[in-house]
Amino acid sequence: MLSASAALAIGGLSLTALMPAFAVTGPAEAPSAASRSAASQQAASRSAAGTPASLPGQQSYTVADTVDVEPSVARDGYTATSPQVLQARIDAALALKTSAGKKAAAIRSILKTPVTVVSVNAAALSDTTPADDVVNTATADESVTTTTVGTVADVVSESTLESASATQNRLVAAATKYVGVVPYVHGGATPEQGLDCSGLVKYVYAEFGVDLIHDVDAQAAAGTEIPASKLQPGDLVVYPHQHIGIYIGDGYMVDAPNVGRDVEVQSVWGDPVYVHIKVS
Repeated sequence: MLSASAALAIGGLSLTALMPAFAVTGPAEAPSAASRSAASQQAASRSAAGTPASLPGQQSYTVADTVDVEPSVARDGYTATSPQVLQARIDAALALKTSAGKKAAAIRSILKTPVTVVSVNAAALSDTTPADDVVNTATADESVTTTTVGTVADVVSESTLESASATQNRLVAAATKYVGVVPYVHGGATPEQGLDCSGLVKYVYAEFGVDLIHDVDAQAAAGTEIPASKLQPGDLVVYPHQHIGIYIGDGYMVDAPNVGRDVEVQSVWGDPVYVHIKVS
C-alpha cells in the first residue's frame, strides 16, 4: 500500500500533467526597448507612406485603389442583359421618340401653310400660244392671277404626310416656312436675298447635307427619275429647262414661281418629270 504522502505526490503530478500548456508557462516576456522602438519606426514609415499602421502581430493587406473587373451578367445558369445592350436599347428608344416628335412638328407646320390658287386668263394668253398648250402657272404675266385660299390641310391629306419619313417631312417643312415670306428673285440663293426656283431647292437640300448646283437641269440630273406612282413628299417636280419645285403630296408642290410672287404652294401643273434625291 501507498502511504498517504506518496498518494498525494502522485495525484499532484497527474494534475500537473493534465493542465494546459499556457497554465504552466511563465508570463510572456515584455517587449524590449529596442523592439518597441523598431515597431514605432515601422508604424511611422507606414503612416508617412499613406499605409495604415498595424500593431505588432497583426496581419496587413494592401488593396489597389482601382480593380479592373469585367462585369458578369451570368449567374446560377441564367444570363442577364448586359449594361451595354440595355443602354443601346435606351438610346434607340430616345432616338425614335425624338424622330417621331420632329416628324409630328414638321407635319403640323406643313399643314398650316397657305395655298395659292392660280387662275389662267385665257384672253390674256399670247396669240402664239396654242389653245391646247400647257400654261406655265409659275409665270408672272397677266395671263395668270393668284389667290391665297385655305391651307395645305385643305388639299393634302395628313395621312399622305404620315406615310413619309421624318426626314422627308422635315425637308418639305424647311421649304414651306418661306411661303409668303421670301420673294422670288432671279438668281437668288438665300432667303435673305430672295430665292428663285432652283435656288430654293438648292438651299433647302443643303440643310440636309445635299449639295446641288444652282440650275434646274443639273438638279434633276443629280437624282433618279421616278414614275408618278412612286412620288413622295420631298421629291422634285421638274419642268426641264424652265422650272423646279419640291413635292408636298396629293398633287401639290412648294416652289419659287416668278418675279412679283413669293415662295408659294400650288398644284402641280402640266407634265413634269419627277426626281428622287436620297437624303439621309
